[in-house]
Amino acid sequence: MMHNRWKTRTRHTRRRAGMVLYAILVITAMATMIAASTMFRMQAEVAASASYVRTDQSWSAAYSGVKHAMNILSQPPSEGGNYDNPDIYADQLVCSESGDDWYFTIYAFNEEDDEAVRYGVTDTASKINVNSAPRKTLEALPEMTPELVDCLIDFRDSDNEPQENGAEQEYYNQLTHPYSIRNGSLTSIEELLLIKGFNGTLVYGEDANFNTLLDANEDDGDESHPDDNSDGMLNRGLRSQLTVMSYQLNVDSGNQKQININGSISSSKLRNAVGASTAEFIEFCRKGGKKFTHPSELLNMSYTATTSSSGGSRRRRGRGSSSPKTETRSSPVKSASSLARVLDKLTVSSAPVSMGQVNVNTASPEVLLAVLGSDNADMVDRIIGLRADLDPEESATIAWLYGNDIVGAEAFKKVAPMLCARGFQYRVQVIGFGIKSGRYCVLEAIIDLASRTPRVLYLRDLTGLGVPFPLENLQERVGD
Repeated sequence: MMHNRWKTRTRHTRRRAGMVLYAILVITAMATMIAASTMFRMQAEVAASASYVRTDQSWSAAYSGVKHAMNILSQPPSEGGNYDNPDIYADQLVCSESGDDWYFTIYAFNEEDDEAVRYGVTDTASKINVNSAPRKTLEALPEMTPELVDCLIDFRDSDNEPQENGAEQEYYNQLTHPYSIRNGSLTSIEELLLIKGFNGTLVYGEDANFNTLLDANEDDGDESHPDDNSDGMLNRGLRSQLTVMSYQLNVDSGNQKQININGSISSSKLRNAVGASTAEFIEFCRKGGKKFTHPSELLNMSYTATTSSSGGSRRRRGRGSSSPKTETRSSPVKSASSLARVLDKLTVSSAPVSMGQVNVNTASPEVLLAVLGSDNADMVDRIIGLRADLDPEESATIAWLYGNDIVGAEAFKKVAPMLCARGFQYRVQVIGFGIKSGRYCVLEAIIDLASRTPRVLYLRDLTGLGVPFPLENLQERVGD
């Protein structure tokens, strides 16, 4: 019996020892797994942190490009200008950090070659302001029908009376997902997509990734997105011709406030601005009750004023009578140089800004045709052919159109209110990238120079649309 008890006790001891050993092995395995899991999480967090830092750096590099463009545009144009200047816009080093070299490149659509990158910015005054453009101008744009224009006007006007083929709030209330229309100025071109009849193809054209280049998938018909006409040319849609962010400051070339010739005028200030003879003619017209609609009216202008004259002898005896007297004078503004002076120095409004003018020095042929009229195609061709060779002083005002015999005096007066010769707002597209990591960020911004301090009016991230052009090409240019 004692032997059996000993054997039983031995078996229990061994069983307990086995269970303890098993528990130790389980605990050891669990500890190993926990340690491995912790290490994995730590490595993942380090990797994620590094990835976030690199992504954040690419955004910072891109935004450095926005600030760089703002600084460049705030100064007089450097040698090479702002239109296509790789020296100041392409592959600009920001910093070397976290084992990578960070750069930015500023690029825009190339009017001469839609398969090549242009290093520069886009003047938004080269486009038509959709918020102030008249019906005739809007209808003259490619693919804009009278029905679309009706709907656009209804969307932006403040009333609730639909145009003949338009749509006011009542139409939008009946949609599956109703929404309120703007009934005021659009704040972005993307709002066109909310208007009846407008769609992505009309607004964006074939440039699906906004990279300003004609990619293979944008020139293959309906084989791949987007649908295109495979004509070997990039259709950039209404987005390339319209803007909601353009206005002119009523200041001269020295950034001094222009003189309102319809308002209260200091004679000495007017003479200093435009010369004694022009100032005297303006004052003569004002005394006759003349209200100017644009400073260009002074070109080759004649004006007849009716005044009263009193008989000297009768007036001296206190029984004087007045008789009407007419006098005609001719404006001394006859040359391109004198015209340029009055266009630079004078305005006809007390408002600090003006809206709706298109920059004749930067607008595309399509925009100029819409503004000036399709019957002025020859004029547009001459403008495009001459403007590239103008020096900065000549292109500072639109007087060069008259000085180069593109238009005569009367025709100039008709087109002048629709045109300007400079822009204050610029569209910037910039890619910030790391050479070694290949990480990148693409930003689009609108820079406003019309305020006292340059500012960013609009900023959005386009990185989700993909790299605009191969980064390896950038690596080749800046070196490994």
